[in-house]
Amino acid sequence: MEWNMIEISPIIDVQAVMSGKFVFDENFQITKKSTFGSRFWDFYDEALIRQTSTPKTRLQIDWDNYIGGNSEQELYILPDQMIYELKVFTAIYYLVPGVFSTTSKGVKPQTVVVAFRALARLFSAIYRESILLKLSSTSSLTHIQSITDITLIDIKRALTDSVFRDGSSLKRGLMYLATGVISRCFGKSVKWKWAEVMALDFKYAKKRPEYNPVMPNELFRFLSNRACSDVRGFLKWRGIESEDSLEIDIQNYKVFEIPNGAEMFEDYVRIRTLDRNIAHELKVKPHYGTLELRRQFKEKYGLYLSDVLDYLYNVQTAAYTVIGLYTGARYSDLTTFQLGCITKHHGVYVLKGTHVKGEDDSKIEGKDLWPAIPIMRDALKCLEEISKVTFNHFLISGRETVPIGVNPKPMTLTGLAGAINNYLRNIDTSKRWSEWVINLHQLRHTLANQLARADVGLMFIAHQMKHLYTALNALPPSVTLMYGNIADISTQRAMRTSNAYLEAAQSLYDPNMPVSGGGAQEFRERRKIYFEGMAAQGWSTEEVIKHLAKQGLPFASVGTGYCGGRRDRLLKDGTRELSPCIGSLQCNPGRCHQAVITKTHLPQWKKILEHNLTMVADEAMAYAKDVHLAAAEEATQVIKGLGEEIE
Repeated sequence: MEWNMIEISPIIDVQAVMSGKFVFDENFQITKKSTFGSRFWDFYDEALIRQTSTPKTRLQIDWDNYIGGNSEQELYILPDQMIYELKVFTAIYYLVPGVFSTTSKGVKPQTVVVAFRALARLFSAIYRESILLKLSSTSSLTHIQSITDITLIDIKRALTDSVFRDGSSLKRGLMYLATGVISRCFGKSVKWKWAEVMALDFKYAKKRPEYNPVMPNELFRFLSNRACSDVRGFLKWRGIESEDSLEIDIQNYKVFEIPNGAEMFEDYVRIRTLDRNIAHELKVKPHYGTLELRRQFKEKYGLYLSDVLDYLYNVQTAAYTVIGLYTGARYSDLTTFQLGCITKHHGVYVLKGTHVKGEDDSKIEGKDLWPAIPIMRDALKCLEEISKVTFNHFLISGRETVPIGVNPKPMTLTGLAGAINNYLRNIDTSKRWSEWVINLHQLRHTLANQLARADVGLMFIAHQMKHLYTALNALPPSVTLMYGNIADISTQRAMRTSNAYLEAAQSLYDPNMPVSGGGAQEFRERRKIYFEGMAAQGWSTEEVIKHLAKQGLPFASVGTGYCGGRRDRLLKDGTRELSPCIGSLQCNPGRCHQAVITKTHLPQWKKILEHNLTMVADEAMAYAKDVHLAAAEEATQVIKGLGEEIE
């Protein structure tokens, strides 16, 4: 069986599956660990970072739990034929999900496992009911053996009696089973239709309890200021230069009374390392082998190791708070951040990790970027230092030392939320926020709210929230507007700045105004034709511009220009030209054929020119001189294209 180097699925004949001619023999490889005939399907892959935040139980199927039932799961009893059909369905859903929809993206194994379990519970309940009916009747009833024996009435009855709130997965599974692909694979159609599934009364998980989606500004400032202070304080104690240069008051801790913090930390690391080695060799509790060293540590510094441990935990939770407040990353993304994840990309510091939600597991990992502001880099420096005693390459992890021979793991979702809440409880000495409970989704909402208030632009916010997987013509994605009441904030700002909209519309639409950028020529031609047509209908240029300004600009501003926001283009040779823009960090309106630059963007381009000329003159940046010269030349061309002369 061949395996693609970047995919986790074996090569499969899609056309054969579509026609119902593909046969899954017992040795067909479903995952790297399991074949079609295996009694246990294991989708877990230790090499995939995207699976680190998913419990293993959601990545495994034990078919023995459904074959004849057992003492623990007697409710989940299914006949052999139905087991085989569910195996076929599950294999197709996992390996070639495109046969069920128009999407070309893969499907995560946990999605497949959850859908299978929902179907197995439903069909098991129907099967058991059919057995009871047969036993209580004198007539000879047809015994259900196949999924194709189940009727719509059976499903409705089972849904009424079911206590499971898995409507979303169950609905999707039943709809997919009603497709022609499955009918051809089973050799017979199921007894319900797609539209009939849509009308069924499913039970859904209860909505999460109401909570405050956005922190009050006072709480955000309090958490931010204190966490930044504790992060900066640790680096100062360790003798490490801070990236953040803002003036800030450093909180006082007992460890700061020790003149040489760097030496104290190194001694602490040495003892923790010895603890780890001794525990592995002698199978004893860690500190037993270092009692004398611990006594010497207390004599030398006047503190117990437990005092240092408590302080380091405080720094850890402060760093988690900074990261939570300023990345906007989901928990599943945070768990992918590892040692060495800070890097430079096109001259900008970024945090490199793996975006998990909505992404196929086969997508290359470790290539997704989050802006890394100075205090973020400081927080990560703290976590990298603390990893010297935890021996855990996952930066979001517990304070315990990982034993030798044990695979490091990131912190759990509840563990991370609990750590940040513990930090708030520790620093909130006035008990003002004693009733407030922080969750990680709230941190995303709060960051989006703060960015909107800072007026950084929805394009940047969409990039920060990792919502740019939607089609570019829908930017900024509607889901971004849901975060942090951004829509309300934007509306309020728009009502206060109507003149700004009119000015922007004039610079963009006025046929006499210059525009620059990769898409300028095409835009000028379309603009000319449009105004000529409106003039023929009796509209003046001023009237047209005022009318267009009221409609809002149909472009997403990326700071240095407007993005036309088109979808990927299908070229004549059958290949697709991907949209080049993924947000302000990697946007080049000067070259992009989707971009239009107006005079309202002149200040940004002048800053770009000035910055790059400064870099050219900086001897320390000599290795990147050609890059900055090219950027300066491009900025020059854009500025000249807008009718401005450069000295």
